[in-house]
Amino acid sequence: MNVDTEGGLVSSAGGRADGPLAMKASVQALALWGKQAPAHSITAILITEDQRTVVTGSQEGPLCLWGLSPELKISPKQILLGHTASVTCLAKARDFEKQPYVVSATENGEMGIWNVASGRCIEHTQLPFRHTAICYYHSSFRMTGDGWLLCCGQYNDVLLVDAKTLTVLHTLTSSQSSNWISCMCLVHSPRIQEDSLIAVSASGDLKVWDLSSSVTRIQSDPRIRPRLQPDPRIRKS
Repeated sequence: MNVDTEGGLVSSAGGRADGPLAMKASVQALALWGKQAPAHSITAILITEDQRTVVTGSQEGPLCLWGLSPELKISPKQILLGHTASVTCLAKARDFEKQPYVVSATENGEMGIWNVASGRCIEHTQLPFRHTAICYYHSSFRMTGDGWLLCCGQYNDVLLVDAKTLTVLHTLTSSQSSNWISCMCLVHSPRIQEDSLIAVSASGDLKVWDLSSSVTRIQSDPRIRPRLQPDPRIRKS
């Protein structure tokens, strides 16, 4: 299929299939526009770990994938449709070398997991929470499943969301001065091999959660454990 410099459709190349092969012809959907591309007012940005792709979220809802060259030149690759509200944050959602997934969240509580290599939406849900920051956490020798998405936003404390199903597993609560979390980061101690989440609340309080002990406690909870187990229908090679 050829597109002219104005963005309009010129021609569609292809031959005629006869006989039994005619029933197996594939159909590929293409989105085309005219002289002006769709609006994309950027509200969130993420650079993938391989530093080859830039992901942006927009006020209009769609995400955009941009190729990043070694010379730091950016070129648009794909527009990902699915969100119906402004994107508030983006984060990685897996070990990027194994699965190039990112997660997005919007003002109306939508969350989506996207494969940035193919542009496919892997999982989508809508929760009654507005996230403003997400951190991906996975401890291979402590955790089952695909890890957690540690989320904070316009609600008290921190939510633990399953990185595969996008279901809420648990809440990291504060013993006192519970409030919205303004920012947070993961800290790993090589000396004692422990992980912590450090956060600052909207009122300026510094909070620290021991993630290593939380993993053991949460995975041993019978109400949560079934959701953390691998799907028995999926066979490992």
